[in-house]
Amino acid sequence: MEVGSEELSRGFDLIQWLQGKWAPDIVVALWNGPKRFNDLFVSARELKLIHRWSRRDSTLSREVFSETLHRMEADGLLTRNEDNSSVPRSVWYELSPELKDLLGRRSWAALEWAVEHEDLLERARRRRQEGSGHDG
Repeated sequence: MEVGSEELSRGFDLIQWLQGKWAPDIVVALWNGPKRFNDLFVSARELKLIHRWSRRDSTLSREVFSETLHRMEADGLLTRNEDNSSVPRSVWYELSPELKDLLGRRSWAALEWAVEHEDLLERARRRRQEGSGHDG
């Protein structure tokens, strides 16, 4: 496929769709299957993927976690499931079928590129952690 400016714009739309301070942690935490709210909160909080790119150490709060889940659900990244037949009701989250489709494609070139250029990404990560790689 030839890539023109329109296709490139769609690629950046994809990047924006996937972004969010805690979104990567939530996606990785859900990669192996659905999780209930509290289990997902603990898993995402422990991952701290954002800290690989930042000098700041922040902790995920329940309020921010809940807001992030709602945004990701509204954006079509997650599916919220509810079983009202039990007391208390059971609520769990999973990756949306569309996101599973995207991330599950073996031909996803960006992941292959990231693996092949791990050293470049690691240098960039370290530079940002040291404070010498900020924009503007």
